[in-house]
Amino acid sequence: MKISFKAILPALLLMFICVSCSNKKEREQAEIAINATTPDVGITAVAGVSDEELLGKIAMEAGTPETAAAAFKKLKKLPAQKDFLINAAKNATQPNVRLFAVENIDDQGTLAFVAKNDPEVNIRLLAVGKISDQDALVYVAKNDTDNNVNFAAAKKIKSEKLLVDMAKNAKNAKVHVFASTKVNDQTILANIAINDSNEGIRLDTTSRLHDQGALNYIAKNDSSQNVRLAAVQNINDKEMLFDIVMSLRRFSRDPQAFFDSTGDSTAKQAFVEPIGIAAVKKITDQDTLVSIISIAPTNSDFGVWTPNYDFNISVAAMGQINDQKILASIIANHPYSAIAGKALEYLTDQQLIIDIVNNDKINETVTNNTGTLTRGSIRCDAVMKITDLVALTRIIYNPKNTEEFRKVARARWNQLNKGN
Repeated sequence: MKISFKAILPALLLMFICVSCSNKKEREQAEIAINATTPDVGITAVAGVSDEELLGKIAMEAGTPETAAAAFKKLKKLPAQKDFLINAAKNATQPNVRLFAVENIDDQGTLAFVAKNDPEVNIRLLAVGKISDQDALVYVAKNDTDNNVNFAAAKKIKSEKLLVDMAKNAKNAKVHVFASTKVNDQTILANIAINDSNEGIRLDTTSRLHDQGALNYIAKNDSSQNVRLAAVQNINDKEMLFDIVMSLRRFSRDPQAFFDSTGDSTAKQAFVEPIGIAAVKKITDQDTLVSIISIAPTNSDFGVWTPNYDFNISVAAMGQINDQKILASIIANHPYSAIAGKALEYLTDQQLIIDIVNNDKINETVTNNTGTLTRGSIRCDAVMKITDLVALTRIIYNPKNTEEFRKVARARWNQLNKGN
């Protein structure tokens, strides 16, 4: 059966009119949805729109989040449009539209743009989570104003070179600290440990530093006691450790070396002493320890004498000595009774103690460049450490000993023989 064009023309015209009316009506509904100031009006208008392009326009430009969400809900049932989502991620008025778009794209350029520029923290954070581009992550880590966003970006950076850049230039303290903790290159660590203004960062990098020269510099120069102590803990060179002990001795006596606004020697003492003691406790070489103990305090070169530093350093060094003969030699020869007496506390060898008691030269005065010093009652103190009754008896009846000295020996003999 043959149908003429004239026969179907009325039907075609009717269809065209209906489609045109339908499109016009949808466009009107779309305009209502876009301009609606209340969710109810906008959502009702969206229900009358099925055209994908119009729904996208509503989603991008709607005046209320609820209206935009309703348009997107219908739009998701239609074929996905990558270009539309990319455009929405960058330009949609409503945050929930941009959020949906970011959730559904993988385009790195768009994600980087959103991470750098979106005004909403949660959208930037979502974009950062999907970014793999290292340069974009560094930019966000260094420049974002929100701690969570820039820290999330920092945690995804894998290149040490980029981490170094952040450690030096990040504006956010949390990112700055994080990046510094991830750097392992010793040269870079040394630079950070010496120059960073943040004490916490210097402390962390110093604790991971093994460059002996850099550690030596930090131990003698950092403004923080904790950082200096961390440096000392990583130094293994005995000569460097000895040098630190000696430089701190000068430091403790120099009124301009630290706290120069007050010249508070007590504060200086409290600052340097723990560092010096920490350095001594790292030394195991017996000769080096003896050199430290043998240093006689003097005020001839420094202008301020703080003998407590010398004494406490000597005591720490004696705690490291494991040779009883060395301790006996210190007792017999050190010019300061306080140091000799401290060495006597560490001496346990009975024969060496008896030798000290029988050495009548020990009580002689000693003269050095600071004047005449007395050795005090070292021999009497040694008598009180003897446990051998026979040895004590010999001391008591030795006519060369003074009556006072023999009296001490009798007291010790009676103490040991009590109850027998």
